[in-house]
Amino acid sequence: MSTHLQSRKPSVPSNNSPDKPLGRVQLYLIELKTVLVLLREVLIEVKELTVVGALILFFVWGAWQLFQKLH
Repeated sequence: MSTHLQSRKPSVPSNNSPDKPLGRVQLYLIELKTVLVLLREVLIEVKELTVVGALILFFVWGAWQLFQKLH
């Protein structure tokens, strides 16, 4: 089982070896930066979807108002 987990680990750069005193902290900070970048991308996509959804709702509402005036 440990070989399976080791095969899934990302490769460790030679200058950030966990054997160094702050090696694990450096690895943690690298992973944290990656997570923050991915989270930022997700939030940007959510913002864009919200804008598109609002535009669609505004268009449907305007079409509904126009349809009500015609009848």
